[in-house]
Amino acid sequence: NLVENCIIRHTSSGDAVDAMICLYERRKFDENSISICSKNLEDPKGTREAVMECIKGEGKFLIQKAYDRTPRLGYVPSMRINKGAILPASSNLKDVICSAWTGDKPPTCT
Repeated sequence: NLVENCIIRHTSSGDAVDAMICLYERRKFDENSISICSKNLEDPKGTREAVMECIKGEGKFLIQKAYDRTPRLGYVPSMRINKGAILPASSNLKDVICSAWTGDKPPTCT
């Protein structure tokens, strides 16, 4: 969560998603992985340096801020879709998403 919050803080939203996908695929959130996953971003060196500095300092504040904004969960894993009710999501995530889907449902929901 620390690395993720620092990435979100110091990159554009598109770069943040790309960086996090890369980190999750590598299954590592260390400095080497952050370097590798920053290479294709708008400002690779600046991003890596900003994220590493954030991890050492500002990141703790960002974690607390995220915690303060997160609703208290009665069950984990849980999810909230479109600011609706918090739903348990461990038995069948697809069913939870499909039941909340508005409009024409995708084929996987039928």
